[in-house]
Amino acid sequence: MTELVKQKRIRFWLRLLFIVVAYGIPFGVLAWRFDFFQFKEAEVKISGVVILLGVLLLFQFRKEVQSWIESWEFSLTKVVLLGLGKVWAFLLALSIITLARYGLTNIEYIVGWISVPQIIAYLFIKPFSEQADYRIKREIRKQEVKEALQESVQPVQSKKRKK
Repeated sequence: MTELVKQKRIRFWLRLLFIVVAYGIPFGVLAWRFDFFQFKEAEVKISGVVILLGVLLLFQFRKEVQSWIESWEFSLTKVVLLGLGKVWAFLLALSIITLARYGLTNIEYIVGWISVPQIIAYLFIKPFSEQADYRIKREIRKQEVKEALQESVQPVQSKKRKK
């Protein structure tokens, strides 16, 4: 296994760990605590807490999501998602009002289970993911330089043989 393949695997696992810690754990804990999805007679009800959680997590992750969406080819989905990015503040306000109606006592629990994993993910996992990404790009640049040097040496050697 080459160094590049090894670094790509490390980067993949670090990014997956980042997503699980930053988004999976908070959502899972809050879904369990507040029973987000209530299944009653083939009907699923989603509470206002789920909406707030989704908006808060998207707010945190919006720059990355927005740059990813902007790189897509034109589509109706792209336009709608970029439009949602323009009205996120209203969605957040609506979610907070819904949560206030649900009960302010739960806000501390919700914010705690969102902020602590976010802190861990962004301060302790993402730097290692970025470092792996840097190493991969560096290794690719090294390979490109080696290839360029080999290509420039081959024509010189063939000219010497012709003489």
